[in-house]
Amino acid sequence: MVDNLTDENFIIFCSKAYDDSSALSDEEFFDDLSRLKNIRKLLNRYKTTGEINERLILNHLIILSNVFSRDILVKIVWLKLYDFLPIIKPFMIALGLLPVVVYKVNGKDYLTDDVEMDESIIKILRKIPS
Repeated sequence: MVDNLTDENFIIFCSKAYDDSSALSDEEFFDDLSRLKNIRKLLNRYKTTGEINERLILNHLIILSNVFSRDILVKIVWLKLYDFLPIIKPFMIALGLLPVVVYKVNGKDYLTDDVEMDESIIKILRKIPS
């Protein structure tokens, strides 16, 4: 398997790591990957309007965590949602998906503690019953 995740090897990396035995077609694989675009749109809306659909973001992340291992999903999030890390990090923590280090994304390792968290998102997530 490709160890270092980049934009250039993204599809190959994801296809090798994809773990959905019920997926019958490439279309299902790409539907699952499109969840990243949906999350990006939701996060971008939050950045521009302050409105967040936290449950939909959580649902997308849960589904992705069912078809990718935690470490793979975190690498994917780090690559594709890097500009939104302060917003997405509390979601990842709430779901128990965030490791201490994200290894080999664009040739670098990242300490997750170095990413600040959006305080408004933390407050919103704390209101969700567990």
